[in-house]
Formats: sequence, C-alpha cells, structure tokens
Amino acid sequence: MVSLRNVNELYEYLSRKNIHNINKHYVDNNLNTLLHLPQRKDVMKELIKIGGEKDLENVSGATPVMKQYHCETIQYLFTLGARIDTKDIFGFGIFHWPKEAKSLRYIYERGINLCDYSTIYFPKHYIYTFETNTLLIRGGFDPYNESCFSLPGIFLQRNLGTIEEYFILRNQYFPQYKDLNDMCHESYLFKVSITPEIIRIYHKYGENMNHINFFGNNALYVHHDIENVRALLECGIDYKYKNDKGMTAGEFHREKKNKDIYILLQRWEKCIIIQKRFRIWRFKINLISPKNYKIKQSLLLEIMYAPPNQVFKGGIEYHKAKEEFQLLIG
Repeated sequence: MVSLRNVNELYEYLSRKNIHNINKHYVDNNLNTLLHLPQRKDVMKELIKIGGEKDLENVSGATPVMKQYHCETIQYLFTLGARIDTKDIFGFGIFHWPKEAKSLRYIYERGINLCDYSTIYFPKHYIYTFETNTLLIRGGFDPYNESCFSLPGIFLQRNLGTIEEYFILRNQYFPQYKDLNDMCHESYLFKVSITPEIIRIYHKYGENMNHINFFGNNALYVHHDIENVRALLECGIDYKYKNDKGMTAGEFHREKKNKDIYILLQRWEKCIIIQKRFRIWRFKINLISPKNYKIKQSLLLEIMYAPPNQVFKGGIEYHKAKEEFQLLIG
C-alpha cells in the first residue's frame, strides 16, 4: 500500500475499511500499520490524534519514526518523544530506510551515526516478503544473491539528493569514514543497483574508484551495464589493473563472453593511447631545446634593439628611443 496523500484520504480509507483501532489495523503481514508507512506531517498528526502509538513496533521491531521519509514527519514524532536512535532486531537503524536529503542533517545533529552497520542478517532464513528482505529489495539489492548481509544505510539510499547530502556531511564531520564496504569488502560501486549518476557523486566526493574486493577485483569486473562501465572509466578507474588471476577487466569480460563490455574497454584503451601519443607529438613540435632557446633569446634581444636598414625597419626599443629623442629636440 502507498502512503496517504492528505487527511481527507486518511478518513476516506478509515471509513472504507471500517477501522476503529489503527494500532491493530495491519497493512501487511509484517505488522506494519498506517503509522509505519512514510506519511506527511499532517497525516501523521491526525493518526496520533486518533490514538496512534508513536512507538508501535512491527514484526522486526521497527518503529514509525524509523520508517519515515519526510524530515517534517521525523521532527514531529521526535518532539513527541519518539526515539530516533532505536534499531530493529537486526540492527537496522533510522538511516537504513529511505530518507529525503534534509532529513540527514537533522538526524545527524541529534546523535545518529550515519555510518552504522546492521548486524549480520541471513535473508534466506525468511520469505521474500519479510520486512527486512523488503527493505533490501527497495534499496536495490537481491536479498538471495548473497548468503548474509551487514551494510551501512548509505547503501540502501536511492535518492540522488540524499546520497550527495550524505557525502557533504561525511566530508565535513567524519571524513575518516571513507570507502565503506560490506562483508565481501565491496563498496557500493560494486552493486548492480548503482547508476552513472551515483558513480559520479561517489567520485566527486573522493571515494576510491579503485577499491578492491576480497576476490582481487575492482568494480570494472562486476558490472555488465555498459553505461555504468563507461561512467567508471570516465571517473578514472584503473582499466589496466590485474586481479588475483592476473587478468585485466577486459580479459575477464572477454572470457565471460561479455562482448559489449570487452569492446568498450578495448576501445577506451586505444583512445587513451591515441590521446597520450597526440600530447607527446604536440609537445615535441613545440619543444625548443635549451641550446636553441638561448640562441632564440639572444636573437630576440638583437631584434629589439636593432637599428633600421634597407630590409628591416628597426627594433621596438630603437623606435621607443627615437620617439623620446624627437620629443626632447621638439
């Protein structure tokens, strides 16, 4: 179910469903109520007014304030005494759920560590509709792709403004927390949910484009989306790097039959070689050796002071001196 747009829609929903106790009305099998859905401030105020419990827990122990997206709603619940430092049974905190950009500074200034990891979670122990698996899916992860997860909240954020705001705060207040990675020693640059825009934000704020995972690979080895690969190359990732098996990313993709990626990497390397040789050529044709440079400087000096003759009208210093002389005799 989607969040309610306004108070009128809330009462229409309550009337249609014949709901008398919103704390006992569950919108899914995870014991989520209307309070747990991301709501706007006016809707949340009305839910609290008609008896909603601000600290109501769902199946994993997540409370309404943890799951809110809008900063104003978080502020409202916080003023009512809701704890924003609460974590669920798997250690997922308020920043693991999607947040709008301006929410980050607010929760950080109230003591939330934006780099906190969840505890180790085994998604295969639960069905895909379970609360935490749903959280991972909405964050762009396949919960069954890995046997276990332990990750920071920034990995689950999809809003570009929120991601950029995180890095602004990181560089300002906790610059030591760079290149956060998961249990496979992979940063978010390795994940399939990455986009070219997110890659450029990571690069802009100084993340390591050449981060290496436990298998000795950088992010070029794991991506099959050609736009992501192009963005990584544009941001300076090392396409010549060799992994633990002595293979470059190009050789790796050729072996895996990833034709488009292999061709792109091959063309990129050729373009870099052409550009480098062009720069060398431009340098050489404009280069004056030290010996010739001295000769050139001496020649220029002679030209500056040279008197006029039949083929040359004289140097600039000669003409300046002539003008001064004419002024004096005038």
